Amino acid sequence: MTINVPAGSTIHKAYLFAGRHGNIPSLTVTLNSTNLTFNSINQVTPTFQSPAYGGNSAVHAIDVTSLINVGYLSYSLNVPFETGPSNRFNDFCLYVAYDNLSMPLVTSVVFLNQTDFQSPISYNNLSLITPINTSNDVGISVFTGYCCNSSSDGEYIDVNGNALGEIGSNDMNSGSCGGPLGSFYYDSNTLTALNDDNSNQSMSDADALSNARLIIPNMAASVSLQFTHSILGNLADNAIWGVFLTYTSAMVLPIELENFSAMPDHDHVNLAWTTASEFNNDYFDVQRSQDGEHYETVTPVKGAGYSQSPINYAARDEFPMEGRSYYRLKQISFDSTFSYSDVVLVNMNEVPMLSNIYFDAQSDILAISFTTGDVLMTVEVIDVCGRTLRKKSFVNTAGVIKIAASDFTTGVYLIRISDATHSVVRKVKIG
Repeated sequence: MTINVPAGSTIHKAYLFAGRHGNIPSLTVTLNSTNLTFNSINQVTPTFQSPAYGGNSAVHAIDVTSLINVGYLSYSLNVPFETGPSNRFNDFCLYVAYDNLSMPLVTSVVFLNQTDFQSPISYNNLSLITPINTSNDVGISVFTGYCCNSSSDGEYIDVNGNALGEIGSNDMNSGSCGGPLGSFYYDSNTLTALNDDNSNQSMSDADALSNARLIIPNMAASVSLQFTHSILGNLADNAIWGVFLTYTSAMVLPIELENFSAMPDHDHVNLAWTTASEFNNDYFDVQRSQDGEHYETVTPVKGAGYSQSPINYAARDEFPMEGRSYYRLKQISFDSTFSYSDVVLVNMNEVPMLSNIYFDAQSDILAISFTTGDVLMTVEVIDVCGRTLRKKSFVNTAGVIKIAASDFTTGVYLIRISDATHSVVRKVKIG
C-alpha cells in the first residue's frame, strides 16, 4: 500500500486499526519489517457483538507513528493465515495524519463502532471537534468487513438521510469478502481517492469513499450515518468497524460574547457576562488593572465548552482596587489559545472622611485617621486567608481611631472601612 505525504511534512499520528470477530487472544502481524501484536491491551472500543461470527468483538489500534517515515511511502502488511470466518482479526486499516504548515488546516475525525452488528446500525448526531466548511471537499470513508457483494450481501449507506449507495465487494489487497474500505488522502482542501475508490458523492461496490459536501449543511457541528443490510442477506453478518470523516475546518470564534459588565456594590465588584454561543471554550480569567495596561487575574470561571444557547456567568471581586480600575475577560480555549473582551471601567469611591491608615510599631496599635466626624463607621481587619480578625463599629470623630494589634502576627492585612454608602479596602503591613 502507498500513502501520500507531501514533502516538508512531519508525521502527526499514525495508527494501524484491526477489526476483531469473536474471541481470539492475539495476532501478530508485520508492518514492513516490524512485528505488531494485536491483543486485549490495544482494544480501543467497548466489546460489542458479532452474532454471526463469534460473539464478543471489538476494534483494536496500535500506535505506529514511529514506524511511518516521510521519505518512505510504500508499506506492506503481512497477516498470517487464520481459520475462519469466526474468532479472528479480519480487517485492517492504516491511518496516517501529518503536519505541514504550508498547507490549509484539516480536521480528521475517527468514529469507531461500539454497536452490536445488526441492521440497521445508526450513528446519530456524531459530534465534531470543529464545524464543517462545505465550500471544500468533505471526505467520508467507511471501514467495513464481510460485505461480500452488492447484490445480496452489501450495505446501503445514508448520510443525514441522503442515500450514498450500496457497498459490497472485495477490496484491493483483501481476500474473499474482505472490506470494502474507502482509501484516500486529503490535502489542500481536496479529497483524492486511492486504489479502487472514487472521490464523488456516491458509494458503490468496492468504492467506500464519498465526497459528501453537497449533503452536509455548512457549519454543521454533527453528522448522522445509517448502515442498512441488503434485503437478501443475513442482517447481522456485515461488519461496520468505523468511519473516517475528513474536512476543512470552518473558522469560528471560541465564544460569541453578548455583554460584559462590572458594577461596584458597596465594598466589592459584581461581574456578569453572557455568551450567545461557545466552541472549544475551556474557561475564563476575570482580570483587573489599575492602569489599564498591566492586568492580574481575580478568579477563573469554568466555561461550557460547546453551546449554541445563551449562558449567563457571574463572578465577584471581594477586594477591588481603590479608585479607578479596569476589568476584562480573558477567554482560554482547550488548545490554550486565548482572546480578550472589551475593557470596562469601575470607580470605587473612597470613604470621604478617611485620611490615613498606618501601624504604630512602638505601641502595637493600628491607627486610622479621619478628617470629619459624626458618621457611623465599620472597620474590619482581614488576614490573607480572608478571615475577619476584628470588626468594630463606631461614630468617628475628626482624629484617630486605634485598634490593638499586639496579638496579630507579622504580615500584610486588609483593612475594610465602610459607611452607609461607601467602602474602601487598603493594605497595611503589621509587625
